Amino acid sequence: MGRTLPSNRWKKASKAVSKLQRKVSNQRQDWQHKVTSDIASRYDIGVTEELRVRNMTRKTKKGSKRKRQKAGLNKSILDVEMSALNKIIGYKIEAKGGLLLVLDTKKVKPSQRCPNCGKVHKHWAELSNRYHVCDACSA
Repeated sequence: MGRTLPSNRWKKASKAVSKLQRKVSNQRQDWQHKVTSDIASRYDIGVTEELRVRNMTRKTKKGSKRKRQKAGLNKSILDVEMSALNKIIGYKIEAKGGLLLVLDTKKVKPSQRCPNCGKVHKHWAELSNRYHVCDACSA
């Protein structure tokens, strides 16, 4: 007894699915190139953070009740292709003679730093703290 051959309906359906996946991929690439071209045309110096996608898309801890939620989040993170976006911005800025700086997120701490004065606030990292007011510049 051998393997069952796929039916014509199955072949047709899988062809339609692959066509839709290709269309979404092309749309994503088009969007990435349009956004990065706009950024590269405006700025000579680009600054981005080093993304650790592997750390962002880790599995849930053992015994966690939110495995499906985390799996969906992981799929979304991988779907956006943030690292590809950074690579495209990098080569476009460098192609026009600009400079791309990649900063380490752990050293810069962008979510804890005031955008106006640059002071680091440790309490901004807490999830319970939703509103951020800088002590130094009142921004």
